[in-house]
Amino acid sequence: MAAALAKMLEKGVSVHALVSQDNGAFTVRDAISGASVRTPVGALERINFCMECDWASMRAASAGASGSLHLWDLATNTGETIPPASSTRSPIRAMSADWRSGRCMTGCEDGRLCEWDLDGRACKAVYRFRLGVVFAMAVDWARFRALICHGDKGIDYLCLEDSRTLRTLSDPLCDPQDNIWSSLAVVWNKARVLTGSMSGAVRLWDTGRGVQVQKLEGHKAGICSVSLRWTRQRAITASMDKSCRVWDLELGLCIAVLLHELPVRSLSVDWEADLALAGDSRGIILLWALPPQEQETPKEPEPLTKISEVPCRPAAAAGAVRSEGEKASPSGAGIIAVSLQPRALAPKPRWWDG
Repeated sequence: MAAALAKMLEKGVSVHALVSQDNGAFTVRDAISGASVRTPVGALERINFCMECDWASMRAASAGASGSLHLWDLATNTGETIPPASSTRSPIRAMSADWRSGRCMTGCEDGRLCEWDLDGRACKAVYRFRLGVVFAMAVDWARFRALICHGDKGIDYLCLEDSRTLRTLSDPLCDPQDNIWSSLAVVWNKARVLTGSMSGAVRLWDTGRGVQVQKLEGHKAGICSVSLRWTRQRAITASMDKSCRVWDLELGLCIAVLLHELPVRSLSVDWEADLALAGDSRGIILLWALPPQEQETPKEPEPLTKISEVPCRPAAAAGAVRSEGEKASPSGAGIIAVSLQPRALAPKPRWWDG
């Protein structure tokens, strides 16, 4: 796969990604060169904790410290801000968007959940559960339920329709230090959720029974992002221990690893194209090829094939300011979040015949 991809790249097939940095920069970049392709103009915040992107409609949402939601049109390079409800201006730390219905749910530092009408440009409702800081979330929009990783050392399964906590995912054998969960990926129709903790623990849970069914070991520091492809029984985790790991869920083993020079802070995977993109705390993005599905499981984790490693230089953007005495990074501001454009939606060169 890597050889075929390299040949395509030589002929001009582009790989784009939306990159959010902690200096407030919000830019579509070429993942091969790191060059800026599009820079939406709008209200920016210094801290963008999270973002969601729909490449099919070229729309994105981001959020940060003010409690506001920022909407972006990547086709026209424009953005606008939706102010929060008057009852909460707590920083937003997590979000889950349903672009088809024009809805978004966000989780705040004060534990509140906010529902947004993206088409109507308004905060629609505020939900109050007994939650700590919301670190990660996923919403089952069909049933209006949510899985929330939060600071009260829990993973709560919530019914948003009537504000009930259906169950809390826990396991008596789980180390108490593993209970501050920072990221998750859900397969709703299989009742499975993969979570990563701030201690480096990676767990697979049965959401129907609320119990742990698998433990993946290898990371030595906090997990910032997880991605899951259930049909292939594969998962990828990115960690502050300066590594990304690919897992075989059938065997419960790490089959490949990518080492960074600095802590990894974000991850995006295109499972159809066997590509993944990771961003680190220095502003470097790494594009790499996943191991082929048909290969035999190695006895030891194999190094992944790196396609590119490029810095995202600081972008001059409204609202991007440095505090007194702060020095600019030689490479770029740390990467907060990335979204890799799916290969199926990527712009094609003129010679492309499909």
